[in-house]
Amino acid sequence: MNEEYTKMSETEYLQSIPGMEEKIIEGLNTPEEECIKEKEVIW
Repeated sequence: MNEEYTKMSETEYLQSIPGMEEKIIEGLNTPEEECIKEKEVIW
């Protein structure tokens, strides 16, 4: 599989999840100062 196809497939998959597209757009529009710092994220 080439990289372009893989990216397209992943995008299609994410868009198939109800509400995911809106959450991604919301995240992109969130000011950085309102985000949790990477070192504070608990995986």
